Amino acid sequence: PWRSALKGNVNTAAQEVTEWIQIGMEVYIPSRRYQQKPHSQPWFSPECAAAICQRNFFFHKYQRDRTVENLSLFRAARRRCKKILDLARDRYAKQTRESISSQKLGSKDFWRICNSVLKRSKSSLPSLSLNSDTMAVSSADKAELLCHQFAKNSSLDDGDRPLPTFPPRTASTLLPLFISAKQVRRIINSLDTSKSSGPDGIPAVVLKMCAPELSPILAKLYRKCLSVGEFPSCWKIASVVPMAKKGCDSSQPSSYRPISLLPRVRISKVFESTVNTHVLDYLETNQLLSATQFGFRHSRSTVDLLAYVIEQVSRSLEKQGVTRSDDVCNGTTLQLN
Repeated sequence: PWRSALKGNVNTAAQEVTEWIQIGMEVYIPSRRYQQKPHSQPWFSPECAAAICQRNFFFHKYQRDRTVENLSLFRAARRRCKKILDLARDRYAKQTRESISSQKLGSKDFWRICNSVLKRSKSSLPSLSLNSDTMAVSSADKAELLCHQFAKNSSLDDGDRPLPTFPPRTASTLLPLFISAKQVRRIINSLDTSKSSGPDGIPAVVLKMCAPELSPILAKLYRKCLSVGEFPSCWKIASVVPMAKKGCDSSQPSSYRPISLLPRVRISKVFESTVNTHVLDYLETNQLLSATQFGFRHSRSTVDLLAYVIEQVSRSLEKQGVTRSDDVCNGTTLQLN
């Protein structure tokens, strides 16, 4: 019921669209639940469990009737069990090596595999001091304590301050943006499926496979946001990770600073990409960006900035009577006249 979902205000409409996509994922995406024992090994398979049961069966049979035949059966089952366990370990190690080597270095899947192998899933945050006598030990208590600490340090209120005045640099005005379903679909198709999903749990592969159906709906939602000049509050949620300050006591909440991690794949990112393209085209067309700005611009990178800085430094040195040696570009010494 997309029409009724888009009737409310911006916050309600965004939440309704997200919830209906989540419902569709629950209904139509195959999934299953399984229970993993806390001390089970990742390489342990049903075949391993069957081999251990068979070994224990013949062991207890031999304990009840200590005959040569039962001993022979137990030893054969024990050898077979050991062989199956060794093969399972080797198979898991081979698959892990192949999985790591097939991933891009530093990507999300690369670190997911590394963390699972190195067993880094548990939090390394130590106990935090609530007061002189009490320590926060549980994850919920530590999260609540850090939440109050970060909120106390982020209480800047600039709601009554006027915006700074900028002198006009062009007579051209920024035209209103009309977001079409074609634009939204093009941005969705360019999403990277290896990136993490947002707090809504909607991965990029769902958006890409359902792009023909979702693009018109999302385009209407984005146009609604632009018409009222409001960004939905449910799109402002970020994962806050505490980072320890260097040289500080790790048990004190004030020794941490917050880092907000915004997922690369979420419905709001498609909206931001559309607006960013429109604004950047206006700035580039009217030459409102500085020639020395290299970040977040098309066909520019830090390499261009490095070449620009080297050229400026070289010219300044030449004006001061310093000549460049033949290998100055390699970062070696300068020679004075």
